[in-house]
Amino acid sequence: MGEYKQNFVEKEKYSGEFQGKVIKFNRVWSNYRFSDEECEALLAGAVIKIYPVSKKTGNPYECYGQLKEQEFNGHTFYGFVPDFDTKRLPDEFNGHIFSKEEKEALQKGDTIYVVDLVSRKSGQTYEAWLRFNDKDGMQMAFGELEPKEEY
Repeated sequence: MGEYKQNFVEKEKYSGEFQGKVIKFNRVWSNYRFSDEECEALLAGAVIKIYPVSKKTGNPYECYGQLKEQEFNGHTFYGFVPDFDTKRLPDEFNGHIFSKEEKEALQKGDTIYVVDLVSRKSGQTYEAWLRFNDKDGMQMAFGELEPKEEY
């Protein structure tokens, strides 16, 4: 037991009021360290977007989540809980930054045509029809006419 305590590294915590209680939570989730602003947003109950780096690929990825009460081995604690099930409309997609009007249209389920998308592999620009929903995320279709509903 003594050797375990010697090797134990205390995790950095952030404290504040959450749902009427003063709590502490780990400031680092996976390999991502929350900024002061993100910690305050979590304490306020907000869903935040972060970009941790994948341990598998070494590339950053988009992740949404919020602070929640959890339990492990009979102990209650507060921590960041990611939401991998619900897709969220991004502010940017393949180099195109959505305008307010485009985001509103996509949130309603409309299809929009975008001409300044950039391929991550080749760096070439391309055009596509885009549609978004919470289940499937962003969907693309190519061609001159707006895609049919079932694409």
